[in-house]
Amino acid sequence: MKRFTLTRLFPAVIVLLLLGGCSDGPTFPVLQFEEVQWAPSLGIDPADFTELPSGIWVRDDQEGTGATVAVGNYIRTHYRGFLTDGTRFDSSLDGSGRPPLAFTVGSGEMIQGFDRGARGMQVGGVRTVLIPSFLGYGSRPTSSAIPPNAWLVFEIHLVEIVS
Repeated sequence: MKRFTLTRLFPAVIVLLLLGGCSDGPTFPVLQFEEVQWAPSLGIDPADFTELPSGIWVRDDQEGTGATVAVGNYIRTHYRGFLTDGTRFDSSLDGSGRPPLAFTVGSGEMIQGFDRGARGMQVGGVRTVLIPSFLGYGSRPTSSAIPPNAWLVFEIHLVEIVS
């Protein structure tokens, strides 16, 4: 009797598991740069940005001085992160006293778009970086504040090149 119940129950469980993977939830298309609608509060005019070979778009808002960030440098940055609708999802400049974000450029510690966006900056510089989803969090973000396939906007303030 037990064997009969298990053999009938097993296929039913498999079907339920497969159906559970189907979803009619919202879809988040992968947008090309030209398709993105930027919130007016972000102050983004696409004509002011330069596309880099890596696939990110940058605008230097304030030129820095001194050494230039290169792969292998350990740097400290303050930043603000926004979605294209103007929602701020993170910031080290929110008055909370958070220390600058520190990382080694090119080490894989950061999302690729942020890492590549810091390259070439000089201390004291401020740069706005537009990051396509494939260089950000892709289709599986680590935070519920960031939807799948989201373009990201980072305002990066280079505080220091440590080494």
